[in-house]
Amino acid sequence: MQRVGKVITFRNKLAEVSCLPGTPAFCKNCNKGCSESGVVILVEVPESLGRELSVGDEVVIEIPDKSVFKSSTVLFFLPTCTLFLGILAAEMFGWGSLGSLVSSLIGLVIGIVIALTINKFVIIKPRILDVLMEVKLL
Repeated sequence: MQRVGKVITFRNKLAEVSCLPGTPAFCKNCNKGCSESGVVILVEVPESLGRELSVGDEVVIEIPDKSVFKSSTVLFFLPTCTLFLGILAAEMFGWGSLGSLVSSLIGLVIGIVIALTINKFVIIKPRILDVLMEVKLL
């Protein structure tokens, strides 16, 4: 998945890039459901672009589809499984419908917490592909 963004800060080989909403060159045929707001992503800058990159430059960044798939799978699948485990536990212990509701909600919350914790360790490594427009300071 490729997005166009603007460099907000740049130091120590890391750049904060704000993704620009509605970049038609890359979004025309894509149904990935990207956010329309400016999402800020921390990107490691390759050595080849490090000298010419500055704050305000528009860049093309790429986030590997495999990383996005792994992250979304963990975020959606794990809480759903723990929700059903909560329902199963309530049925096994005979807690009734109210117990089933409460245990499923507890399972869902536990699943969300675990999924968010795991998602921090799923490595999404965006990279800068190209500098589209350089801002020259006078």
